[in-house]
Amino acid sequence: MANLLLTSNGITSPELANTLVKFISHDPSRTSIAVITNGKADLKSRGAKYHWHYQHLHHYGFTNVHSFNIASSSVESLYDFDAILLAGGDCKLLLSELQGNGADIIIKSYAKNSDKIIVGESAGAIVYGPDLALVDFIESDIADDSSQLTLGLGLYDFYVLPHAHRYQERPSKFNKNLKLFEKQKKRSVFRLEDGEGMIVNL
Repeated sequence: MANLLLTSNGITSPELANTLVKFISHDPSRTSIAVITNGKADLKSRGAKYHWHYQHLHHYGFTNVHSFNIASSSVESLYDFDAILLAGGDCKLLLSELQGNGADIIIKSYAKNSDKIIVGESAGAIVYGPDLALVDFIESDIADDSSQLTLGLGLYDFYVLPHAHRYQERPSKFNKNLKLFEKQKKRSVFRLEDGEGMIVNL
């Protein structure tokens, strides 16, 4: 099965680059990586997001990097890449787009039936999880167990909070409500700072 690398802001540190190298079978320069951007975003935003990842991957020797627009590309061609990087953005919009053209099924199959690596950045890391309940919590700052649940891809069964430093300035009730959220959901929330990541063995 594939390995899953959850990150806050992509491959932006030597440690994360070394982790990526560890799980590939050949030289980084020959490793083909599909960077999936939100096809419904405007061209400028999509290009900026891809360029961000391209620059950092290129810096660490990954030169075979391709922009992959799931709104206009054949999702089956994802099987041809050594690694998939799902870029961030709007969690709900990104998940809707993945589900709308079957890319979610392809990614889950890719995860189950290959020994490659799947990377998620920010929202891309979140949608790989069980659901988007944490997103609803962040938006409302209320641990509400009654909201309608939007299911994620279900590749792991906990929650991740990217860009964790952004929430340190919130009132103390945020941390209190976050603990209540974990208790209600019976799942842990792992905080990821920019430059950090965690490996999930699928």
